[in-house]
Amino acid sequence: MDTCKSQLLYEIQGPWYFNSDVTAILDEICFEQLSSNRVALSGVKSGPPPPTTKVGITARGGFQAEMHWFLVELDIEAKARMREDQIRGALGDTSKFSVLSFSLNGSAAEDPTDQNAATVDFRIFAQAMDIAVLMPDKFLRPMMDLIMCAYPWRDFSSWFDKGYQSLFMNVTLLPQSNIKNIVHTHNNITLNIPPPKITKTWTDSSSKDFGETVRGPLGWLIHARSGDKGSNANFGFWVWPQDECEWMRTL
Repeated sequence: MDTCKSQLLYEIQGPWYFNSDVTAILDEICFEQLSSNRVALSGVKSGPPPPTTKVGITARGGFQAEMHWFLVELDIEAKARMREDQIRGALGDTSKFSVLSFSLNGSAAEDPTDQNAATVDFRIFAQAMDIAVLMPDKFLRPMMDLIMCAYPWRDFSSWFDKGYQSLFMNVTLLPQSNIKNIVHTHNNITLNIPPPKITKTWTDSSSKDFGETVRGPLGWLIHARSGDKGSNANFGFWVWPQDECEWMRTL
C-alpha cells in the first residue's frame, strides 16, 4: 500500500489532477490493503477540466557550442571573473549570440590532496541562430589565444567546439479551444476530438499563513525524488515525523 501511495504522490501536485477532458479530484482518496499485492483505491471524484491545457512546444533553436576551462586552487571566483572579461573582449560583439553564459561547476577543496580535488570546471556555453558565429575560428580560437595571458594554473577542454543543432523547448498553458486533438487508430481511422464544452478554473483557497518562520532548505524536514513533468517539476515526498506530515498537507 505504501508503494501505491508513493507512486501517487510522485505523479500529482495537489488534490486536483488536470486532464484535457476531466479533472480528477483526489482530496478524499483512500487506500485499503486487501491482501498481499492487492490494494483497493476509492474516493476519487471528477470535475470539469480546466480551460487551459499544458503543452510542451519543441522547435529548432539554432546552434550551440561550449568550451571548458579548469581553474585550480586559490581565488577561483576571481580567476573566473578575469577569464570571463578576457573572453568577452576576445569574442567581440556578443550580441551575435542568443545565449552566452559563464558558470562555475563545483568547488575546490579547502586543503586538497591532489590536483583533481583543487580543480573547478568553468563552462562557457553559447547559442546562436547563425552557425557561422560558432565555428572554431569565431568561437574556439579567440578563447584559445588567451591561454598564455591569463591566471596561472589553467588548462582547457573544447567540448562541442563548433556549432551543432540545438532544440528549444518551452512548457506553457494554452486555451483548450486552440488545441486540435487527433487520434490515429491502428486501422487508419482518424478521430477529431473536440475541445470540452464545459470547463472550470480551479483556485486554491487554503491558507498559507504559518506565522513566524525560519528560512531554510526543505531537505531539513523532507526527503524527495524529483519528478518528470517538464519544467514544472513535482516531487514524490517521504515525510516524517507526523507534525511535518500535517504541515505538508496544507501545501
